[in-house]
Amino acid sequence: MSQPIPMILHCPICRMQHIDRPDANWTNPPHKIHLCRRDQGGCGHIWAPANIATMGVEQLWPSAEPINEFDLAQLRHAYQQLYDGTVKQQRDFADGLIAPIIRKLELLL
Repeated sequence: MSQPIPMILHCPICRMQHIDRPDANWTNPPHKIHLCRRDQGGCGHIWAPANIATMGVEQLWPSAEPINEFDLAQLRHAYQQLYDGTVKQQRDFADGLIAPIIRKLELLL
């Protein structure tokens, strides 16, 4: 599985923010399915926000590393993967959030 796409994730049931990080029981490998962890105050719901590996992060930017052409290429790939998905919510997400970010990054690089 390829590197996960960092995303701001919230549980679709209880709306708790989901942040992926390794702990004593989890090494945090690339994954598509996320668990709203009860031991962190969540509801236990399991969901897949996309048909590609994603990683819940606290914030997208600014990050410690600068955005570069490789990041932009990965974001374009994520957009295409989401847009090509059969679920209308994936296409709406791709058009509503990822496409504007790609356009802004293209102006910066």
